[in-house]
Amino acid sequence: MGSSTIDPGRTQQHRENIRLPFRLLHTSDWHLGRRLYGRSRHAEQATFLDWLAERLDQEGIDLLIVAGDIFDASTPSHRAQALYYQ
Repeated sequence: MGSSTIDPGRTQQHRENIRLPFRLLHTSDWHLGRRLYGRSRHAEQATFLDWLAERLDQEGIDLLIVAGDIFDASTPSHRAQALYYQ
């Protein structure tokens, strides 16, 4: 078969391995550890992550996409890392 020819058997097998509908949630730029005017945003960041975890479960999300920065610094604080890994 040439490169432009589609193998119907292979295509059907591929379709059978995919669960539809596929649900994803796209987020961006969490910036965990960021301070605003010198004030910690830890509490609101924790609230966001709790909300996000609840949404993922309630909505049956299959894939979470995070485009952008998860942490605000290249060497995040232990507290910011703890938020992420909880």
